[in-house]
Amino acid sequence: MQKLEWNESLETGIVEIDIQHQTLFNIFRVLNDAIENGKSSMVIKYIIDEIVRYGQYHMAEEQRILSKYDLFSEEHNEKHDNFKMTVWKFKEKYASTKDKVLAKEICEYLYTWVTDHIMKIDMEQFNLLKSEFKRLGKVE
Repeated sequence: MQKLEWNESLETGIVEIDIQHQTLFNIFRVLNDAIENGKSSMVIKYIIDEIVRYGQYHMAEEQRILSKYDLFSEEHNEKHDNFKMTVWKFKEKYASTKDKVLAKEICEYLYTWVTDHIMKIDMEQFNLLKSEFKRLGKVE
């Protein structure tokens, strides 16, 4: 599995969102390291619980901020709903699947989510928000 490293180019300019995105990067790193070291069964339940929580608090906060400036789309909302549904399915699968198999599946999903959603869709939306802030003369 490839590594994901947080860097300044991924900052949205909204401190709360950046911290939350960094949290997901850290969750991914912990899971990826555990898989590489043969210890995924030790962290899988924790990882699932954390991404369920992340899906709840982060997506609500992101929607709140973007909606305030009419920048949150129905398509973006659907992607968030799909994330939460997929994560919930991981939680249900945990009861009947081998930890190592599920850990790899979750790791691959998180990698795709970060590279396709955070690095593309979120960055595009938050760049629009930065432009709106500039237009309004606001500081984030």
